[in-house]
Order: sequence, then C-alpha cells, then structure tokens
Amino acid sequence: MPESVRIGGKRLHQMSPVERGNWLRRIGARLDQLDRRGRTAEAAIVAAKSRIVVARAELEAAEAAYEDALQHRSGIDDDINAVRSSLQDFDVNELAAIGIVLPAFDTDR
Repeated sequence: MPESVRIGGKRLHQMSPVERGNWLRRIGARLDQLDRRGRTAEAAIVAAKSRIVVARAELEAAEAAYEDALQHRSGIDDDINAVRSSLQDFDVNELAAIGIVLPAFDTDR
C-alpha cells in the first residue's frame, strides 16, 4: 500500500503493526459484510425473477381458461338458440300443458 494512505487520521507508516492489522481486519470484515449483502440482494433478484416467470405462466393459463369459458358459453348459447328455434313451431300453451315452460333467456351477453 502507498505510504500516503490515511486511515483514522494516521498514515499507514505511522501506525504500529498491531494498529495496521486491526484496521485491515476491520476493512476485511466490512468487505465481507458488503459481499454478503450483495449476495443476498442477488438471491432476492433471482427469486423475484422466478416469481415473475411463475406469475406470467399463471396469467397465461388464466387467459386460456377465460377464452375456453367464453367459447363454452358461446356453445351453450348456440344450443339454447337451437332448442328455441326447434320449439318455435309449437304453441307456448301446448308446451305449458305438457310441462315445458320456456324461460326468457338473455343470449345477447
């Protein structure tokens, strides 16, 4: 180390070997602490990225399920309309007489 470096107000060459060793241990401990904090931060970043990947996959699955539900709903609406269409040939009173009551379905949703 250059002799002009000051630590704790003293130049290195003015310190005793014990003082110099103590300062070097403190500096080493601080560097170790910063290294641990850096590794912890890196691990947190990796974990967050992993959670983002999982969340994106869950979102894609939810979007696919939503699309499937819309298609299923559309199929049900088509079935209801087909039944209604086939029942239009019958009189509502005749259907009611045999126990078939047509509810008012809203298929325009």
